[in-house]
Amino acid sequence: MTQPHFVQQPYGPVPRPKRPPLTKRQAGGARVAGAVGFSLLTLGWMVALGAISAVAFVGLFTWIFDLVGTAGDGRQEGYAEVEAFIAQLQLGTWSGWLLVAAGAGVVAMVVGLLVSALILRSSGAARPWAITWAAFGIAIAAHWVLGWIPWFLVQLVPGAFPFVDPTGWLWLTGATIAIGILLSCAIAAVIGALSWWWMAHALRAAAPASIA
Repeated sequence: MTQPHFVQQPYGPVPRPKRPPLTKRQAGGARVAGAVGFSLLTLGWMVALGAISAVAFVGLFTWIFDLVGTAGDGRQEGYAEVEAFIAQLQLGTWSGWLLVAAGAGVVAMVVGLLVSALILRSSGAARPWAITWAAFGIAIAAHWVLGWIPWFLVQLVPGAFPFVDPTGWLWLTGATIAIGILLSCAIAAVIGALSWWWMAHALRAAAPASIA
């Protein structure tokens, strides 16, 4: 009696089905989500960080002047001028608004994440939140490398106006910071569009299994 002959099946990993490329709608949605979402994230971060830094600046100088004021004599030359300049800024009256600005910056960051996920979902992306978080991490690293460029450029502006009075210097500094924020957001939009498109491509859905 002959034994049945079993044909040994070849052993190996099951090949994964090829995933179709992104549709135009998905690719466009990813770029828009990245440009808008990461711009909001960057703007919110800069506003929150700037406001918190300004509040810390106010607290630091208030503490320093309190210490020097209690010391009485022995103040170094120029103390009165510095104290008058800080008093002219009236930073204490802005502390509440600065805290509000810091909160608004945090809200802008949260809105950026939500807008990204909503745009990706509406464009048909398979994993909107996974794409958002993965692209966010990549964009942060890229912006850390390239984000210094606009601030380096705007630092050259005050040097072109060396004879500006203190009031004019404040306005010039404010305008310079505003220009730096706009340029930084423009760079963030480009970085976000590329990062979100890349992650949308990497995390795109697999092709549906064919029924034999």
